[in-house]
Amino acid sequence: MTEHKLANAEGVQKKWVMCPTCRQHTEFANIAFADDRQDNSGGLHNLQGDHDNEASIIVHGSYGTKIEAVTRRILWIKRTEPKAKVLLFSSWKDVLDVLEHAFTANDISYTRMKGGR
Repeated sequence: MTEHKLANAEGVQKKWVMCPTCRQHTEFANIAFADDRQDNSGGLHNLQGDHDNEASIIVHGSYGTKIEAVTRRILWIKRTEPKAKVLLFSSWKDVLDVLEHAFTANDISYTRMKGGR
């Protein structure tokens, strides 16, 4: 989407693209890029070694991409900073229920606190 030059009739280059999902204007600076090129060994191209790469961490269980991403990030934090602690907030109880199962399956210790009004 961003590789071709987007110019109007006057030849002025635009600084945004229209999101294909929500049709809102999105500035180029707010777009993240994923590099999925293969290196010579056949693995995914990355700048760090596999032991430091968050994407190389395997999440046990099938929970959907968002839950797996949160679980993978916490596993990566545990690997790179063993003494680190993570606070996770959500107003959706169902999401916390699924995260609880994912954390248990991946040996992530947690304490769940339920708030009230």
